[in-house]
Amino acid sequence: MKNDNTRDRLINAGAEALADALIRLAERHNDAMNAVRRLIANPQTNLDTYRDVLKGIRRMSDRGDFYDWRDVGELATELADALLEIRDATPTPRLGVELIVDFLEIGPSAMEMCDDSNGVVSDVFRLDAIDEFVSYARDYDDNDWLMDLTMKLIGDDEYALNERLIDHTSEYLPESHLRLLANRFESLAATESDGFEQSTYYACVEALARQLRNPQLFEKTRRKTSESMGIAACLDIGEVYLQSGEPEQALEWFNNAPDDKAFMLDRRYDLLLEANRTLGLNDEASRIARLRFNHKRQAGTLSELLELIGEDHRNAVLDDAASQILTEPELDLDDLVFLIEQSRIEDVEAYLLARADQINGRYYSILVPIVKSLVELSLHLPATLLYRALLDSILERGYSKAYDHAVSYLRSLDRLADTISDWREFGTHNAYFDTVKAKHGRKYSFWNRYGDPGSDSL
Repeated sequence: MKNDNTRDRLINAGAEALADALIRLAERHNDAMNAVRRLIANPQTNLDTYRDVLKGIRRMSDRGDFYDWRDVGELATELADALLEIRDATPTPRLGVELIVDFLEIGPSAMEMCDDSNGVVSDVFRLDAIDEFVSYARDYDDNDWLMDLTMKLIGDDEYALNERLIDHTSEYLPESHLRLLANRFESLAATESDGFEQSTYYACVEALARQLRNPQLFEKTRRKTSESMGIAACLDIGEVYLQSGEPEQALEWFNNAPDDKAFMLDRRYDLLLEANRTLGLNDEASRIARLRFNHKRQAGTLSELLELIGEDHRNAVLDDAASQILTEPELDLDDLVFLIEQSRIEDVEAYLLARADQINGRYYSILVPIVKSLVELSLHLPATLLYRALLDSILERGYSKAYDHAVSYLRSLDRLADTISDWREFGTHNAYFDTVKAKHGRKYSFWNRYGDPGSDSL
């Protein structure tokens, strides 16, 4: 449902109509029932319900209850609803922070009583609860208390549910307390013998250095934790210098990063472009943008390059890109998609026909949108080659669950055959059909569906 005018239309429907609709929904769905209950409850009832949820989690943990991967969503929903109880109770900032802290403290129990392989439970703590903490903390002015509380939550975090908090401390603590907090974590790291705990404290110092825009502190801390300044370290340090208004120093770090043609290349390009553009070095920025475009030919990298060198160079850039793509022997589906997006029809046809033997029908999630685009561009022979690859892949594997798709592909081939007069070296549709029939004639389930016109529903 689109949200652009839905809210206004619901308001115009009137309170009575909405109340009746909510009651009907609440009778059928527990989530709706809980939403209605929260809406009509008083703040104290909301808080009582919230505390009951936390008590229930602790009781289930003590009993050894367990949510497996099939049911873990129920636990995540219950926890998320508990946070809504706090919001609907509209507590004072201080009470709001305390309630969220209580919630975060049950995190370990919740994690131990479920299979959270997909992260739905941990996300309630890491994302939702931390966001709520920050929203209440920013309206509370006892900075010393909040600073101590932040240290406690970070220091007592067995399942790394609270670590995201350190990245948002600048939203509720002033600069003076950020510096104090950085000093405390630095002192803890210096006296910590456990390597993991020490790295956690140093990571906090780095996070605070970013927020303080203090690249010197960040660099000093990173040097303590990195035996050598690898690519990631150089880019991280340079990024903080760049964010702190020191692009010259940042560029030096980016350029001194160890040369690696693949590792973190996109991030390196991003930072190099930003630094060079900040310094007004447009020629160098254009060179970097061209390197990135040649590495990853996409609409976004093309726009980035043309923004620097001018839209009037579009055709020249596309001609050069198409020339490079056509000379590369391996089929690259990303390059194919780029040629299609840029409507380089002749290039698309030449590229695919020359590499037809490399089309792998198992990449159906990519090939299906491509083949539909080819049909729209009236590139019927290239589309035929893709449909054949998709069909062959299913039949050769005997993948009966996909036979409905296979039937759809063969019927598409039937239709396209009437539009193709020059089959080149690829054989007519009738010849291909006979080959398929000879190889897979015993796959009766497929042929029965193909013979039933009603089965072509894809």
